[in-house]
Amino acid sequence: MKSMQRKFGGLMKRSENQEDVQVVLTEFKTVNDSLERLAKDIREYRNSWEDALKLQYDAAEAFASIYKPIECHPAPEPGVQRSQPAETPQSYLQKCLGLQKLYSDLKDDLRQEIGMIDHKLVRPAEEARAALKGLHKTLKHRENMKLDYERYLSRAEHARKKEMRTAKEEANLATAESNLAQSQIDYQTADDQVKQTFPPVSAAVVQLLPYLMANIVMLQTTLVGQVYTVLDTYTKKYRFPNPAPGDREIVEAWQREFDAFRRELEQGISVIANGKAVKMSMDLPPEKQAGTVTGLGLRNRAGGLIDKRKGSGQLSGNGGGGGVQGLQRPMIASGRSDDQNQQPLAITYPGGHQGQEEDEQAEESTIFIVMAQKAQSGGVTPQRKIELFSGTYFGACTLGGIIACGPTHTSVTPLDLVKCRRQVDPKIYKSNLQAWSTIYRGEGLRGVFFGWAPTFIGYSFQGAGKYGAYEVFKYYYGEKLFPSSPKTIVYLGASATAEFIADIFLCPFEAIKVRMQTTLPPYASSLREGWSKVVAEEGYAGLYKGIYPLWARQIPYTMVKFATFESAVEMIYKSLNKPKESYTMLQQTGVSFLGGYIAGIGCAVVSHPADVMVSKLNADRKPGEAALGAVGRIYKNIGFAGLWNGLPVRIAMIGTLTAFQWLIYDSFKVYLGLPTTGGH
Repeated sequence: MKSMQRKFGGLMKRSENQEDVQVVLTEFKTVNDSLERLAKDIREYRNSWEDALKLQYDAAEAFASIYKPIECHPAPEPGVQRSQPAETPQSYLQKCLGLQKLYSDLKDDLRQEIGMIDHKLVRPAEEARAALKGLHKTLKHRENMKLDYERYLSRAEHARKKEMRTAKEEANLATAESNLAQSQIDYQTADDQVKQTFPPVSAAVVQLLPYLMANIVMLQTTLVGQVYTVLDTYTKKYRFPNPAPGDREIVEAWQREFDAFRRELEQGISVIANGKAVKMSMDLPPEKQAGTVTGLGLRNRAGGLIDKRKGSGQLSGNGGGGGVQGLQRPMIASGRSDDQNQQPLAITYPGGHQGQEEDEQAEESTIFIVMAQKAQSGGVTPQRKIELFSGTYFGACTLGGIIACGPTHTSVTPLDLVKCRRQVDPKIYKSNLQAWSTIYRGEGLRGVFFGWAPTFIGYSFQGAGKYGAYEVFKYYYGEKLFPSSPKTIVYLGASATAEFIADIFLCPFEAIKVRMQTTLPPYASSLREGWSKVVAEEGYAGLYKGIYPLWARQIPYTMVKFATFESAVEMIYKSLNKPKESYTMLQQTGVSFLGGYIAGIGCAVVSHPADVMVSKLNADRKPGEAALGAVGRIYKNIGFAGLWNGLPVRIAMIGTLTAFQWLIYDSFKVYLGLPTTGGH
């Protein structure tokens, strides 16, 4: 629990370090960052030399393959005129094979020198970084001591502000003062340790840096000098001009030989001679130009239309705005096609785009036809394609979880309010309608939705962790770690892991919500007030005193929710005797809604006893009382039957809630062009 308190403390406003300690920490951070960057750069420096030598050898080997004589060519058929392949001049072949051997020998000769980079540069830098790891642990310990000191100082200051204190508050003040004194000693001890141990180590690392730089200069000089010597010997052996000619002379020599070969090629092959490429400039087109040299335009045109789309992306008959790659929007000439017998839609381009080639227009028309058919079959707007199981995909699922959980849980706040109060006191209201009527007459609509803020924020966080993490763990458990496991086991394991993480985010807001809703008069009138009171009275541990019952409630709930949903959707599609892909997106989201409602009923029954216990614990757990002890005491008071108070209301709430969550979540995935969940 202390680690959780420290994490929350790190998010709050922090106090300044002492000036002398801050100087030491800043110097250490600068030295540490410099050493890390240097170690990374040294590894890249070594790899770049290895890559350069490999690239040079590969290029020389490729040249040798090109220049070597063509062997085993078949004899020409009778009546067919074919020129015989000419032998490569021996002078060219010897130069090429000599270059290949040169780079092969150079690669072997420099291997030892490159190995010296590891010995003289990489290893000392890594040893220095390893020596700093102990100081990082000291730094983390000092940070923890500072967080504890700040937390106890806040508690003590809050307790001191109360002028009239009860006996309990006096005891709390004494405890806070005692904890503050001890934490101050620990914090000061950690600061003293930093001031004593960090400066000598930082000074030693600073002294190491010039040694590493000198080794870099020495090794670079050796490597470059050896390469230069070998290449100079090669150029003299084969009588290359020394010094080398200028760029203009090299280009002219290339053009003299290449242009003759190009003319022979363009005139001798009929396909090329009659095509349009021979009439075009040899200059490469600008990057991302609309067309391509070949005229096919698949890479630039199709990629631009689908993946780099500008504007809203909707197909409109009136042209709209925001065309793609300079094109006007296509007009769909026919009406909507029947789902049972869809025909390709006729697409026309108003005004044309006169500079386009006919084959490019045909490709673009085909692309728009496919997009239009997909849009009409599901009634959704085509979106940028998201690669399945990529970071973007998991991010989209996380956002979908926020949208699905936050608003839906907030919308049933009136039901949740009555349920929580009836769980704590079964006699407080006779019925739900009577409860809402009483609350509305006394407090208005605000009273009926009392506790909506912690509900919305808490369950938005939970939805992000639940749905996003579920997709991540379902993929890794099912595809990477346990590919041969039954699907149901994967669903249960992924959902349990995801909910464990999600509840860590939910627990503080759930604790405040329950306190606000189950106490009369209310414990706090707003989320901010409730948070401040809990932290001031009990510390951040007070926000997590219901974490174990929450896990006990939510983890089985989520396991049933996801596993039952996946199984229910699969059974629905099996009973329909048609594959999932044959249904429109609207029909698939309808299946998601039905599967979600079936899963919601099971969720409510499985998790209800723990839900009752969470409400009781947050409202009736005594300060300092152990969780298991509080559970035992509460169970003696309410009995087994008491664990099922409010179950019908919760079934109605959770069934509807879960169904709409799956509907919203899968609708959001469909909107992004992703498949719905389940049924695969």
